[in-house]
Amino acid sequence: MTATQRKAALLGEADLPTEWRELPPGAERGALHVGDPVCQPLASLLGDMLWGPDADVGKRFRHGAGEAHISTRVVAYPGSAARDHVARLSGALDGCPSFTTSLQGLTMNVRASRLLMPRLGTDSETFRLSAGREGGPLNVQSDVVVLRRGAEVLSFQYSPTDPSDHEGFDPLARLAKDKFVKATRD
Repeated sequence: MTATQRKAALLGEADLPTEWRELPPGAERGALHVGDPVCQPLASLLGDMLWGPDADVGKRFRHGAGEAHISTRVVAYPGSAARDHVARLSGALDGCPSFTTSLQGLTMNVRASRLLMPRLGTDSETFRLSAGREGGPLNVQSDVVVLRRGAEVLSFQYSPTDPSDHEGFDPLARLAKDKFVKATRD
């Protein structure tokens, strides 16, 4: 997948309702590590949720002046690595419903749970990541879809301002999926 194809596969400001604005690329940061390697794919997605993806693979957006965010990424993998990536993520959802990681010296508790919504493709996962400081309140909650087509994988995350306000996820996730599918079909 060329850079032009990847750009065509990603949502842009013009694809979203007018109150969404693109943010600068994610800042340099270290990876979030977990003790159990089965959980690492979820920790990597948590990093995108907190800081946004690297500029060469994704974009992130904020809703107006609020705290709702979108983070989206498209990655092309060699050989069967895309299928393996989604399989590892499925394994993490099955074998790692919760884990802890460290963020700037603070211990973060993270829970992952599949969402009950129609699958967006045969090789896809839709789930929620919830993270909070150990002993503290829930800090971040994000609904996530990961979808593979051929050698490309889309990950789309929606983090609402209020952890109880997840209605915006489904239409935005479908918009991201449709753009990704069109770009990978062309």
